[in-house]
Amino acid sequence: GILREVGTHFFFGLMELFGERCVGCVRTDVSYPPPNIDGSGGGGAEVAARGTLRLGRAAGELAGLEIALEVGTDSKVGDVYELELTGERGTLLLKDFCRLKRTAPVEEWVVPNGSYGRVESVVTLIDEMR
Repeated sequence: GILREVGTHFFFGLMELFGERCVGCVRTDVSYPPPNIDGSGGGGAEVAARGTLRLGRAAGELAGLEIALEVGTDSKVGDVYELELTGERGTLLLKDFCRLKRTAPVEEWVVPNGSYGRVESVVTLIDEMR
């Protein structure tokens, strides 16, 4: 399902940002496909999840920070992989695991074309958040 296929990438990205065991609490609503008209099917892998991850003590000074996470398979434009972090000084968007964009207060690419694997974008994201 979408949580295992995509959600875990963002979860591991958060661990790269804030350290192992950084997430202290998870709340989520998960959607599953409905059964077919004849009653067959349904009950398969999840198709969407929306929730909040709250950072725990392992995240240090960021403990208590809540991060909204939404993953789904219903995009009409194909696969979209984005992690948006909003803080007091603005908003950063990690896009496709390799590009980093500041979307507020001004819009600009911080890392326009990083290598796949998140390293350059995640390191820059960490630096920008500090």
